[in-house]
Amino acid sequence: MNFDHQKRITLLADMKFILGKLDSRNQQPLIDTLIESIEILEDSSKELVPSISTTISKIERCISENEIKNVPNEVSDLIKSCTAFLPK
Repeated sequence: MNFDHQKRITLLADMKFILGKLDSRNQQPLIDTLIESIEILEDSSKELVPSISTTISKIERCISENEIKNVPNEVSDLIKSCTAFLPK
């Protein structure tokens, strides 16, 4: 198993964990965004770095555009994890 595959598995596990913490009544756009991001990351034919960058952008844009309140800390932690996997 290569390092990119391990990163992909880690991020997917984190995203799936967060899905269980979200409230569909108030955070459905974020749930939909995470599901879409999971699908992108599960496609191992796609490059990992652009997929991570896309994921970060989609999550941040979703929260901002939908003015989602009370976002769990795990979402911020996910963004930090994603950022840590990007080249410096």
